Amino acid sequence: MGNVSKLEILSKMCIEPGDYTVQAMECLDKQRLLRAKYSCLQKTKEVRKEKRLKRKKEDDELLKNADDLEYGAGMF
Repeated sequence: MGNVSKLEILSKMCIEPGDYTVQAMECLDKQRLLRAKYSCLQKTKEVRKEKRLKRKKEDDELLKNADDLEYGAGMF
């Protein structure tokens, strides 16, 4: 339930919100949406970071085990 919907509830109760109240509620909704978008971006950033670390760890393990290989592409 957003802040603008609170204005609708006030209207249904026959209480007309003032202009400043409407502006404040819209501003609060915009701030809430911006915070939600930012937190979503943070989550995707963390996922990308985890994937990158996992890929790097796998590459490091392959390089470490490369000495033990008996056959591989381009070895001859």
